[in-house]
Amino acid sequence: WSWVLHGPRGASFFYQGIVTVRDCKSGDNYGLLFRANNDGSFILFSVSCDGNYQLVRSIKGTFENIIPWTASDAVNKHNYMQVAGAEDGLTLREEPSLNADVIHFATNHEVFKVTDGPRYTDGVTWWLLNDHTHITRSGWSADQYLRNTRTNVLGVRAEGNRFNLYLNGEYLELAMDETFTGGEFGIYASSQATSGLQVIFDDLAVYPVIGRGVPLAPSPSANYEI
Repeated sequence: WSWVLHGPRGASFFYQGIVTVRDCKSGDNYGLLFRANNDGSFILFSVSCDGNYQLVRSIKGTFENIIPWTASDAVNKHNYMQVAGAEDGLTLREEPSLNADVIHFATNHEVFKVTDGPRYTDGVTWWLLNDHTHITRSGWSADQYLRNTRTNVLGVRAEGNRFNLYLNGEYLELAMDETFTGGEFGIYASSQATSGLQVIFDDLAVYPVIGRGVPLAPSPSANYEI
């Protein structure tokens, strides 16, 4: 399925989003679509659960490769964990200890980057969590209410017919295509192997490529099960 966001039409831009999935299998994939029109035409930058990325164009629902599926170590490069089952919230502490000061709280479904751990104290396994959207929000949490997840930061810089692709802060490659000159922005997910695949899109933003700029569109979050 795909979903086109309400917002401006763009030709030259930097489009970025954070995408989280769990329990996905080979063949499942998800990503960012742009230069989208209401007839099923768009360009799609997607990542697969088995460690590949691609760039394709859809012309009225017919897909054609711009970059075929390509393996990359940048896919799932970092370790992320998601808060789950913490009805009253999860504490983030200054040190990996039950006696340490609580400095932040986290709620269910929030995703954090793991930057240290595990540490074993007080009969508890601890991980140092960092909020990838607010770098000052970090702390040690017990793993009772944490689960491993796949989180990737996808980015596309488009200028005319040139598309530079980025994944988790790494530059992937340059592609060129002249099929569409502009269009709207959206998100995409395809469940080929996992029933009930859940994909969470977060901090979606579009920026102009010239000047310092501010987001051209709101930064919504979307949580879908397919």
